[in-house]
Amino acid sequence: MLIVTGTGRSGTSLIAAWLKKCGVLKNEAEWIPQFNAGFDNEEVGRINKAIWLGNDPYYHTVEAQTTAIKNVKEKVVKDTNFFYGFVADTWVNARTDIKFLICLRKFSAVHKSRLNVKQLLQARKPEDLETDFGKFLSKLVFNKIPFEIICFPDFMDEYDTVYKKVKELDPKLDISYETGKKIWKEVVDKTLVHY
Repeated sequence: MLIVTGTGRSGTSLIAAWLKKCGVLKNEAEWIPQFNAGFDNEEVGRINKAIWLGNDPYYHTVEAQTTAIKNVKEKVVKDTNFFYGFVADTWVNARTDIKFLICLRKFSAVHKSRLNVKQLLQARKPEDLETDFGKFLSKLVFNKIPFEIICFPDFMDEYDTVYKKVKELDPKLDISYETGKKIWKEVVDKTLVHY
């Protein structure tokens, strides 16, 4: 399973929009116009929020969370909650087939962007985001989970890099270089980048 994740406000929705138009992100996830973001997998998001916040009685136990994780069928998902709490730990312990495409942005820019779109519930300070990212990345490194990092907004000009990293993580994804490039040009809009 290829997981697209990041701190939020880091280009994950752009990557998800591209993968969706390429036909490999299958779930019918919600687009949220006021945030200019979306396509998070609802099932994965619910599981991850339950792990992080402990606020979902259905996924109250580690056993229920692990079973739910094992039952996720999609080959590609997007969710930005992998950075928080014990989310990554739980997934790493439940599945052996996961790999991550991580969208990274300067943490100060993430913070400003969240405030700008009034994502106040997620307005963590840059130093908190840095800590979250460090813990998340260490889980991947020490558990030998495959990952690639692309940096936002720079990757908007780096289709070849994005394509190469996605295909390295999952060579079986049915995206041709030329078709992917055409779709990339359709979905990339630099005027939407803000801080």
